[in-house]
Amino acid sequence: MIRLAQLQDEFQAYLLDRPSTVETHVDDTAKAAAGTLLGVYRHAYGARLAEALGEDYEVVRQIVGDAAFAKFAAAYIAAHPSRHFSLGPFGRHLPHFLGTTQPWSAKPYLAELARFEWSLRRAFDAADAEPMGIDALVAVPVDAWSDLTFRLLPSFTRLDLAWTVPQAWQAVKAGAEAVPPPERRDPPVAWAVWRPELVSEFRSLEPDEAWALDAIVAGANFAAMCEGMSHWHDANAAPARAAGLLRVWIEQGMLAGIAPTARVDA
Repeated sequence: MIRLAQLQDEFQAYLLDRPSTVETHVDDTAKAAAGTLLGVYRHAYGARLAEALGEDYEVVRQIVGDAAFAKFAAAYIAAHPSRHFSLGPFGRHLPHFLGTTQPWSAKPYLAELARFEWSLRRAFDAADAEPMGIDALVAVPVDAWSDLTFRLLPSFTRLDLAWTVPQAWQAVKAGAEAVPPPERRDPPVAWAVWRPELVSEFRSLEPDEAWALDAIVAGANFAAMCEGMSHWHDANAAPARAAGLLRVWIEQGMLAGIAPTARVDA
């Protein structure tokens, strides 16, 4: 008698089109042979995984077409079988897969578009957090500003994109029937993705703003932000630029709050 764990392993191997003895443990029926019955299940399993990929990467699918998407979905499923009870994280490796696997890596915008779409999915699935209000910043005494550090929303992601994939994404979502492949941009453009409430947002960033957001992620305080701004602005304008960025981030709901280590009034 085969052990349950071994039978499960054999069944998984069969679903993934790998060598398996599971067919020897399944009886024929009056209507169909064991191989036919198992084949129906394997087809349904693969189709559901491919469908999940198509839902996560809707714009990638529309740009490449259903036939091409089905081909690399099958290859991805074989290379990255689902190992989680939920389909949520199943597609997380697709950007890397498209960027490193022929023939799809010959079109690098596909990997970048997938990375952009996954960042939107990640933002949607991220933990909810109340965006910081301007009152929290106003309450900080002047002499404590230099030590301030900030927390970004859990949904926040920073991307550097060398192709016009956000524009292609917008065109598809707007209902364009024919969307040309994304165009190359040199240098790459910085982008931010986040979800302040129910809907994910994204926008491009100026180089100094992208640097400042990266600095926040790294734990830099406001004094370090001002110093960093001096690479783009003169010494007198740098603090004003840093403060202006904070206001923009608060107004757009990017910041979750002031980090607990900051000195504020009791």
